[in-house]
Amino acid sequence: ISGSLDNSASVLYRLNALYSRRDSFRNFDQDFEQFFISPVVTWNINERTNLTLNLQLSNRERPFDGGTVAVGNGVADVPRDRIFNEPDDFIRRDFLSIGYNLNHQLSNEWSIRNAFRYTDSRVFSDRLSIPIEFDEETGILTRVFALDDFNSQNYALQTSLIGEFATGSVEHTLLFGIDLTRTHTNEFAIANFTPSPINVFNPVYGVDRFTFDTLLFDRALKINHLGVYLQDQIQLFDRLNLLLGLRYDTVNQRIDNT
Repeated sequence: ISGSLDNSASVLYRLNALYSRRDSFRNFDQDFEQFFISPVVTWNINERTNLTLNLQLSNRERPFDGGTVAVGNGVADVPRDRIFNEPDDFIRRDFLSIGYNLNHQLSNEWSIRNAFRYTDSRVFSDRLSIPIEFDEETGILTRVFALDDFNSQNYALQTSLIGEFATGSVEHTLLFGIDLTRTHTNEFAIANFTPSPINVFNPVYGVDRFTFDTLLFDRALKINHLGVYLQDQIQLFDRLNLLLGLRYDTVNQRIDNT
């Protein structure tokens, strides 16, 4: 859906949205569900300046499926719709992004661009039954239970100065800019390694899930990044361009492990 919000068409909007749901050929309610929405608004402030605001929000959830076990040089002789983890195992992904783009024409030759974006991404899975060992003779698949929680936030700011001019018969497009990014990531996983067996030829589901007693990892990651760049695109002839570029980056990273 798109259009203008005022009579002069100086404020424009667009709305993208999606909802999908599909089943799987696997047993039980193996639904794959996704939701996505992304509104965008552009404000043409005047002939030289425009501002665009954008938002993205998505949610995806699907069952966790460990696949089919291998036997010898092939796979186990079981129905293709059979699963070997618990039917209520799932993985959920949430994503948020919000930002803006500001463009301003300083003169006929020079313009400036400024953009900012914040993103938040999370992947979460609760009490997954993860296969770790298979006995081909007995058909017993050994599983353990685990929980994984991954979350990351990113802040990105970029400013660029663009100039278009000529030196004699040679045309230049000069670009100078700075970008700053900061990323915070947290990863957490716990498990219980008490064996939870299942017979792949005669599976029985609905086992009691053990209380988590083992910390796999708990860590925080922080990254600060600064980039400075300079670029000149030179049009020597109609079919020949020369691109000269220089970029400097500095990165600081800290990892805290518990």
